[in-house]
Amino acid sequence: MKYLIAALTVVVTATNAGGQLVVDLKNPAGQTIQTGGFGMEQPCNYDRCALRMTTGLISWRIVRGAEGASVGNLGMFTAPDLEPDFSKVPDAAAEIRPFRQGYSRSGMFMGAGAAVVFGGIAAAGLQGNKWAPLAVSLAGLPVLWYGSWLRGKSIEVLSKSIWLYNRSLPR
Repeated sequence: MKYLIAALTVVVTATNAGGQLVVDLKNPAGQTIQTGGFGMEQPCNYDRCALRMTTGLISWRIVRGAEGASVGNLGMFTAPDLEPDFSKVPDAAAEIRPFRQGYSRSGMFMGAGAAVVFGGIAAAGLQGNKWAPLAVSLAGLPVLWYGSWLRGKSIEVLSKSIWLYNRSLPR
């Protein structure tokens, strides 16, 4: 019985130690994967550290590597702080700052436009379908459209920044 317990302890310990990821966001090329007690280190390469964008139910996600470990989410008003990831790649770092500014600005325009549109519709419903509140809600549509256009442009900047980052990873 004690040999069975000892064998299970060894198996559980080896399983828990077997594929821990050590991540240094400041130096993606220096990231390593350590394999437990075997002392083997593998450098962070394109397959393990490349970033990509995927869609979720409500928002975009930025994931790393073939296994898809989440790095951050793109919310309505907030973008993930990717500057630590991109700090070792000057071209990517230069692109990420305009992305964050444009993304935040687009969220403000989209939120304001949606508030005007839905506020005008609600006011029209409360006032017995008067035309003035409906006209106000129609005036909010260009603001909402402009915010959506800014959002698209900021995601293009993020895409370029991710491409520059991925290009710098060893193959």
